[in-house]
Amino acid sequence: MNENLISEKKKWVVSLLALFLGMMGIHRFYLGRNASGAVMLVVFVLGVLIPIVGCA
Repeated sequence: MNENLISEKKKWVVSLLALFLGMMGIHRFYLGRNASGAVMLVVFVLGVLIPIVGCA
């Protein structure tokens, strides 16, 4: 998506999503970039689960 096509209001929403939920890729889903959002979400979940399962 071209940055020029993103409205100012949407930029604020994406910025806040990236700030608070950025590691999970939620902002990518909001922008319609579902593939990269899914990759970020999977990497986040694996990064959380592997240490928990590994220590058990």
